[in-house]
Amino acid sequence: MYYGEETYYGDGSTYGESTANAILMHQRNSTRYPSSGVSTTPNIENARTYATHNNCWGYIYKIDTNLLEEAGVTMYEVRDHAAQPAIPGDSDVILVARDHGPLPPEVVVEVIDA
Repeated sequence: MYYGEETYYGDGSTYGESTANAILMHQRNSTRYPSSGVSTTPNIENARTYATHNNCWGYIYKIDTNLLEEAGVTMYEVRDHAAQPAIPGDSDVILVARDHGPLPPEVVVEVIDA
């Protein structure tokens, strides 16, 4: 059953505005559905692929998840909300700062040349 705008019965979405819907839409297409979330992955090889996408040179920011709560950052694991994550192998985790702005720099413990 199709509900419209990329929403299907059983995909984890809810009626109206919700955190679950924001997570689902962000992980499906964050360009089309912008949010204050930052997509992350615990998989270093996936992070390297994203950092060097389109033959670009980039960096990987290593984040200490133990520092997130104290820094006012909420962590949403996509697999907890999406019946079928857009990229299942990513183990996508979306981070959202309390003020919906940039992530606090104190959560970044290392910057790695990709």
